[in-house]
Amino acid sequence: MKRKRFAKTPGFLALGFVLALLAACAGPSGSPDGSIPEIGVLDPGFGQDYDGDGTPDGWVFASLPGGHARPEAAKLDGDGRIVVVGSSFLDTDGGWRMTLWRFTPAGAPDLTFGQDYDGDGTPDGYVRFAHPDVSESGGLDLAITGSRIYVTGYLVRSTGTDGMDLAVWSYKLDGSPDPYFHFPVPVLSEGRNFVYAHDAAGGGRAEAGQAILVDGNDIYVAGYSEDPSFKNAMVVWNLTKEDIFINPITYQHWVTDATFATGGFLVDRPGDGDAAGNGIAYNYGFGGFYVVGKATGPSGTDDLAVWRVKPSGELASDFPGPGLQEAFLHHDAAGGGAGDVGYAASKAGSSYLLVAGASVAGPATATGVVWRLGSEGGVYQPLSGPPAADPHAFGDGGQGWTLLGDPDAGVQVVNVLAYDGNQGFIFVGGYRGLLAAEAVFWALDPNGKLARRSAFSQGDFLYAFPEALLRDNDSGTLTAVLRVARASGGQEGLVLLRYR
Repeated sequence: MKRKRFAKTPGFLALGFVLALLAACAGPSGSPDGSIPEIGVLDPGFGQDYDGDGTPDGWVFASLPGGHARPEAAKLDGDGRIVVVGSSFLDTDGGWRMTLWRFTPAGAPDLTFGQDYDGDGTPDGYVRFAHPDVSESGGLDLAITGSRIYVTGYLVRSTGTDGMDLAVWSYKLDGSPDPYFHFPVPVLSEGRNFVYAHDAAGGGRAEAGQAILVDGNDIYVAGYSEDPSFKNAMVVWNLTKEDIFINPITYQHWVTDATFATGGFLVDRPGDGDAAGNGIAYNYGFGGFYVVGKATGPSGTDDLAVWRVKPSGELASDFPGPGLQEAFLHHDAAGGGAGDVGYAASKAGSSYLLVAGASVAGPATATGVVWRLGSEGGVYQPLSGPPAADPHAFGDGGQGWTLLGDPDAGVQVVNVLAYDGNQGFIFVGGYRGLLAAEAVFWALDPNGKLARRSAFSQGDFLYAFPEALLRDNDSGTLTAVLRVARASGGQEGLVLLRYR
């Protein structure tokens, strides 16, 4: 179910959050290499004052009282608030549920958002999905429009299935469920704020949406679905608006677009192994979108996979991969010969696609990678015209990708990405290690050269995995959302931190 892994205070208790005062843990660990400048300084106007000096420390820890929280993705809304999606677990209900949180621009819980769980008459800053037909759920990505928050992920139905289903939810901007998002048939009297799809690839047991894109009257969800051979295939699900008359009102609700690909689903599995879509990016200026993830290449190991999808659901015929026509595949960026994967993507102007991921560098060793891709499938080709050598080759060696890692650190993965459209800088986040992972952030210049680097770790946390990286080009701030676990008690939660 988890996609972003290389292998498959007391004062706020009454408000519904646990904001733990971590006085013994002060600030970030700094740059992993003192010779490289820091990516920024922690914003003294953001978060909580853990060190007792009278000013915020630039970060904040949050979870749920009596439970755990796992963030998966985040976005900034039009007012600079941080909306986080993931899942949460409470001992009182015994199950993981899709959860949305919203924080103010200063990093405090937004008490105008969500539901009133503690009974004090005001919202608590978060909302947990619950429905009698659903026993478990999780949110993995979100998109925010002018009037709605859309979430994708998975759900497990209480009856009728033995696995996960693709799912999309709709919430109003205040965190209340959108009751007219979908009307199940034939029960037309009950609207729901969610819709699910089962058996997209024919295997019927495990599927999830891992990335979401909203384009006008279309919602595109990229993820994976098990096929009849018990292998996962990359899947794209298209929802569109449709009129439905429920006397005496005509509603517009969202349904599967049967004209997209085959019955509303694009399914592709290059090679003989598993494939998955982990990220999605709109193809500005050309139409359609890109899906990034992994697939099995000619070598028989996982390769970075990039699919270019037309609005109709067809795969672009002019975006070939070496030996396989479904997707562009890239293998062995780090030289270990055992696997590459893409986790996040962003269009860089009209010329390039940036992809963040990882590549195996050797036994029990992986390194983060940032690739720059072009429309012809070349690692550094421009996004128009025939294949040609890029006059501004990307990466330290001009090969079209940049390796980010410390050879002594073992596993390092880059899994979140933010692009500064004003200056062309590329910000990525990832982690070093697995059992005691430390969050690391890099800034690359427009040509892929390493410019800045910082790390964040706290003695009170067992690990810190970045799950979102948000660049505000107007203010110049960089906000990260981390998944963490407390060393004392093991409570899982999230950390928001902001560099400026």
